[in-house]
Amino acid sequence: MTDWVRRLTDGDVALPPAWELLGLRFAEVGEGAATVTMEIRPEFLNASGVVQGGLLSSLADVAMGVAVASAAESRAGATLEFKVNFCGNASDGTLRATARTLRVGNRFAHAEAEVWTSDGELAAKATSTFSLRA
Repeated sequence: MTDWVRRLTDGDVALPPAWELLGLRFAEVGEGAATVTMEIRPEFLNASGVVQGGLLSSLADVAMGVAVASAAESRAGATLEFKVNFCGNASDGTLRATARTLRVGNRFAHAEAEVWTSDGELAAKATSTFSLRA
């Protein structure tokens, strides 16, 4: 695991403001893997009473980004491509995104994530490509 990721998960580095706004928390981080949680709040619900898809996407993106950063030796850059399939709904409880790297190369990394509800239902499945700094 990179030093930045270790300091981030230990609380020695401030979380980015967007992560704080969403209330994201690290449940587990290892080499090429990350689990991030988010408590569902009423303001996260759309007109249908379920978590808005963009928030599920954000949770998956953060988990994949941290998984890549943990394996990329501080070369993590930006999300280049992101795809998400919404598989179910959530309206209360805690969401849990589990992510892992699929490949970390010289210039790009690929990762996948699943977002699970408190009831153990799959809410979303995502894949992403990240740029890596030289």
